[in-house]
Amino acid sequence: MIATFTLRGAATFRVFGPDGGAVEWETGAGQLALLRGSGWPHEASRCPLHEVDPPGLGGG
Repeated sequence: MIATFTLRGAATFRVFGPDGGAVEWETGAGQLALLRGSGWPHEASRCPLHEVDPPGLGGG
């Protein structure tokens, strides 16, 4: 299980596929994102390569 919870500001979260391409989205203050780690992005995956940027504090 991969979880990210943004307390303040906004942060960009990325998950990389086997081809190196990334899917990304922004989480805002108070948002929780949960991702199942195994079997994504392909069946043999144990835990997809992922990263999150530090949250920006714009807007308070």
